[in-house]
Amino acid sequence: MVEVAESEVYHEQVARLRCFNGIDYITALVLVCEVRDYRRIGCAASFMADLGLVSCERSSGPKRGQGGITKTGKVPLRRLLIESSWHYRHHGAASGALQARRIGVDKHVIA
Repeated sequence: MVEVAESEVYHEQVARLRCFNGIDYITALVLVCEVRDYRRIGCAASFMADLGLVSCERSSGPKRGQGGITKTGKVPLRRLLIESSWHYRHHGAASGALQARRIGVDKHVIA
């Protein structure tokens, strides 16, 4: 898996995604392969809706009710993003491994 992620085809996108806490080779490679072209995504809200990470709506008239996430879209991708997001629950300093992955990546990507 690491050899594929480090190949010339995927290396740049995988390296950028690995700068995020909770994302390493497997998660980054799955994101790159599943999403393919991030330019086709209009905004974060549409990407979240495509993955089923938005709350369901049960509204009628003046009453508004929202439930859990809709769970539509690509299940493996949604699971990976939810699992990766747990690393941001308790935000701390970047680990040594994460700092090493960030070497050579543009500062605006890390920010």
